[in-house]
Amino acid sequence: MAITGESVAAFALGTAVYILFFNRGEHHLYPQRYLNAFGAAVIATAALLYFRHHLPLLEALRTTTGLSLSFLAGLYSSLLFYRQFLHPLNKFPGPFGTRISALFLSVKFSKADSSRQYLALHKKYGDFVRTGSSDLSIIHPKGVQAVYGPGTQCTKGDAYDATNPIKSLHSFRDRQSHDNRRRVWSAAFGDTALRGYEKRIRKYRDMLIATFAASEGKPVNVVQWFNNYSFDIIGDLAFGQSFDMLKKDELHWSVRLLAEAFEPLAYALPTWIFRLVQVIPGATKDWFRFLDFCRERIITRMKNTPDIPDITSTLLAPLEGKKISTEDLNLLVGDSQLMMAAGGDTTATTLSSIIFELCLHPDQLEELRKEVAPYMTDPSGDVLNEKIAHIDRLNGIIYEALRLHPPVAGIIQRKTPPEGIWIDDIHVPGNMFVFCPQYAIGHSEAIYEKPEEFIPERWYSRPELVKEKSAFAPFLIGTYGCIGRPLAMMNLRSTLARLITTFDIKFAEGEDGSSFDGKSTNHFLWVPADLFISFTKRVPNKTPSQVQSSVGSGKSSFTSIHQRSHLASIPHASESTNTIITTKIRGESRMTHFGFENIPEAEKESRVGAVFSSVASSYDTMNDLMSLGIHRLWKDHFVRSLNPGSPKVSSTQSEDDGQKGWNILDIAGGSGDIAFRMLDHATNINNDRDTRVTVSDINPDMLAEGRKRSLDTPYYNTKRLSFMVANAEHMPQIPSNSVDLYTVSFGIRNFTNKQAALNEAFRVLKPGGVFACMEFSKVQDFALFNEVYKRWSFSAIPLIGQLVAGDRASYQYLVESIEKFPSQEEFRDMIAKAGFVIPGRGYENLSFGIAAIHKGVKPV
Repeated sequence: MAITGESVAAFALGTAVYILFFNRGEHHLYPQRYLNAFGAAVIATAALLYFRHHLPLLEALRTTTGLSLSFLAGLYSSLLFYRQFLHPLNKFPGPFGTRISALFLSVKFSKADSSRQYLALHKKYGDFVRTGSSDLSIIHPKGVQAVYGPGTQCTKGDAYDATNPIKSLHSFRDRQSHDNRRRVWSAAFGDTALRGYEKRIRKYRDMLIATFAASEGKPVNVVQWFNNYSFDIIGDLAFGQSFDMLKKDELHWSVRLLAEAFEPLAYALPTWIFRLVQVIPGATKDWFRFLDFCRERIITRMKNTPDIPDITSTLLAPLEGKKISTEDLNLLVGDSQLMMAAGGDTTATTLSSIIFELCLHPDQLEELRKEVAPYMTDPSGDVLNEKIAHIDRLNGIIYEALRLHPPVAGIIQRKTPPEGIWIDDIHVPGNMFVFCPQYAIGHSEAIYEKPEEFIPERWYSRPELVKEKSAFAPFLIGTYGCIGRPLAMMNLRSTLARLITTFDIKFAEGEDGSSFDGKSTNHFLWVPADLFISFTKRVPNKTPSQVQSSVGSGKSSFTSIHQRSHLASIPHASESTNTIITTKIRGESRMTHFGFENIPEAEKESRVGAVFSSVASSYDTMNDLMSLGIHRLWKDHFVRSLNPGSPKVSSTQSEDDGQKGWNILDIAGGSGDIAFRMLDHATNINNDRDTRVTVSDINPDMLAEGRKRSLDTPYYNTKRLSFMVANAEHMPQIPSNSVDLYTVSFGIRNFTNKQAALNEAFRVLKPGGVFACMEFSKVQDFALFNEVYKRWSFSAIPLIGQLVAGDRASYQYLVESIEKFPSQEEFRDMIAKAGFVIPGRGYENLSFGIAAIHKGVKPV
């Protein structure tokens, strides 16, 4: 090039642009702007040389080309040098090409088999594999908890901006915006709403059963029919009208467009490429046609209110009486797209994988049929989810199918915080994009014994086959966990129970399942290959009353199946009855209470979370109405009795770690009510400005309320007050022997495993530290008052919840949870069992025992 000095300057400019701009922050949203800017700079340079410097046109163009190449050489040589030699992910192994760009793997994923390829990469390189310049795939046993768990500091990555400005619950990267939207969604998955959906789903299940019955044993492609079934359901629940795919036996054009829109996700392309393609005329016309369909359906649905509320009823509720803005409509469109993708596709593929596995394992099918049959007493042949949700083998088969064939098989991306994260003793640097591929995790020998085998018992009777339970996350976990999980599990259980008790099921002639297992693809969502199954109507040869064998055990039972079915159908059977059924029919089962309902332990966290997400904003108002304001007096008394910040305690309990003041952990304290009182007491009564409180709650919505309220306190944004998402039953982020005072107020009754929480409290407290719990309890020695109190609780409180908070079901659960909580003496014994020394009789009754304060001291 003739102008050497200018070439060097262009090279230096390219280097500077990379180091000072492109190597900092995110630049994926508007890639066309950079191309436009570069093109404009090229044109301006040529014009300047031609008009200002009077170079001949060809010479001006030649010089401009040389300068442009020098600029690009500086830009990309600095990029390559940094990624090859200086990048913080260089310590992690992976294919050489991934150091340069994620496009290296995109080329290898041309067969849409990324799930199997990620598994192969991890088998070759280990638990951590670099899959792009700033991308890391993780299948370490503790990885899922660190990346997605309740306490994670990771946020959503740039992949969630691919459809911007169309937003949905799924795509919000800002946690506050996500939590606000999730709070709206949560009401759609409460008990009352689910019971309504269950009625709506039944007619589509009847149509599916009729279709399979009409086949009379001839081959049926279940992948196709489960798609028809699932999308008809989600069309009804989302838009108030089905797609009529079961009736017409054909793919609705909008569902086809959705499937085609997901196809490019098979290649794990960088987000900036998706953003760039969107501005190319005609390149994404089908995607926008699909969004137009969603917009049209939403607008139609807004004009027609269904008799039984659907999911969209919940999403429209906050907009009632408002003029709907473009932003509001775009959010509804995004959420409807999410409902179709997450609600239709994933349920269909899971049903297909379950049938596939049961045909491969007919012994499991037969045992499941035996265990489910006693509950199939409805003349329609259908069954309510609440009757079968406790069956271990049923849940185990679903979980095992989800492990081996996760419906969301693609990258669920997270961005590490600036300080990075630790997974055991491995530090993952900050601002990196990480993910934990569920398919590879499900087949990992470090996480599962015999990972390639279908063993449903690993989820109930053989827990030793699961080495790290937290790694199983087909619905995700933590703040961004799948909000529709209760609906999905309800539909999966009831549909599977109906199918296996109605039909003999086996591979069709000529089908062995090899194509289903080997030719399925991954377009972010798992896309199963065709699977042909033979359904033959069963002819029962025994009535339930004639069958005396124990369900699924082969041993004689204490009662007939007819009697057991009768007991199981009682909605609120006594605890002793439920215990007998659980022990005699199924052996030891991991069940727990959700109010008066018995549910699997695995479901309680999400269902309690939905309750408190729903009531978060009205929580204290409702408490005032429920207790006539007395709860405030109880809380004041509770804090006074603990006397936080008192010189005697703070000088003895905290002197060992060199810190002044008390270190207080307030569990289930999301609203901050107790924390603010304790800090006020320490400051104003004991003149202690060093005592600090960590407010912990498993529910982000409750913590969001607490953070908002802290703005009006002097403790906002100080070291004295912090908030933490955590599960009280397992808090690895809290060191042992580090807490002076552990408090939990009106929260422990909602815990799944109360004894585990007490054990964890004992662990984190210092010797001499105090456990203090205030909880609703049993009215003692005042029978008449107890009767009046119960009538108030079960009649008035749910009604007040309906009138004030618009949520009767959540407050019905709250009063039921109070009734199921152990008595004062029983809970005192549980505290002692955890290792605490019980002072005096161990509890103090408040208002005749409506509530009680319990205390325990960790031995010195």
